[in-house]
Amino acid sequence: MANTFDEQYVALAYRVFGKFVGTYLVDEFRDMRPDIQKANIRISLLEYLSTALLTSVFVFVAQVPLISVIMLILLKSIILGLITGLLFGLFCAVGVFMLFYFYPSIRVQERCKQINESLPFAMFYLTTISGSGTPPLAMFKMLAMFKEYAEISEEASKIVYDVEIAGMSITKALEDAAGRTPSEHLREIYWGINNSLTTGGDLRTLLYEKANSSMEEYKRSLKEFTDRLSMLTEIYLTGVIVGSIFFMVLSTIMSSFGGSSGTIISLQLGVTFILLPILSMAFVFILRQISPAHAI
Repeated sequence: MANTFDEQYVALAYRVFGKFVGTYLVDEFRDMRPDIQKANIRISLLEYLSTALLTSVFVFVAQVPLISVIMLILLKSIILGLITGLLFGLFCAVGVFMLFYFYPSIRVQERCKQINESLPFAMFYLTTISGSGTPPLAMFKMLAMFKEYAEISEEASKIVYDVEIAGMSITKALEDAAGRTPSEHLREIYWGINNSLTTGGDLRTLLYEKANSSMEEYKRSLKEFTDRLSMLTEIYLTGVIVGSIFFMVLSTIMSSFGGSSGTIISLQLGVTFILLPILSMAFVFILRQISPAHAI
């Protein structure tokens, strides 16, 4: 029984469009299935496409009358207002559906980045607890409870669920985890642990080696980030800060030679209170996108 609003909405979408989607759309969008799984979206492809279609219809129904009324007032023409409303509503509906289409791949990239950034620390944690002879399943239980590792803890909790609830063996659970994780590095670790358990290898040595290699990769990413940060800081200081100061000085000099002082003051205010904040926020956004999670 659907309890939350999200579950109720997905259930409604499936009831309304499930048959249509299953007949006409699932095969056309089957390439989305791996990304939906790796993005940790816990509904099927059929339910996801049904939700996307229902949301697009709702957007279309909401936008058409709203835009039609607005354009009717502006254009003083019922026909032009309706045509504009229909076109704009169709554009918004298609846009929403495309957002649903691209969201899983975007989410996969985000999860992959988060996993890779937390992986060195999680691996050293596993190495430490494996040294005391802790069984593999207990190791993943402890990792699942350590929420500071975010997506890695989520991956570990799935392994625990597969073993304790679904009744899988630990090796089968690791195989499934390797197939659904978006991180290539974590996939290699899963297969390494699986091979170690199957062949009776030294698990602690394996984890220690993987932890070291992950940390080296993390250090390399930090160095690349430092180099990029230096370059972007120079660009920001030169192009934004110095450029703004130069504009202020130059515009003030121009105003003294008979320029329109009102226009120049408006431009200066626009640069100071609109352009500079926008560029500064864009700079911070770029930094957060390229930075490792523990860097800033």
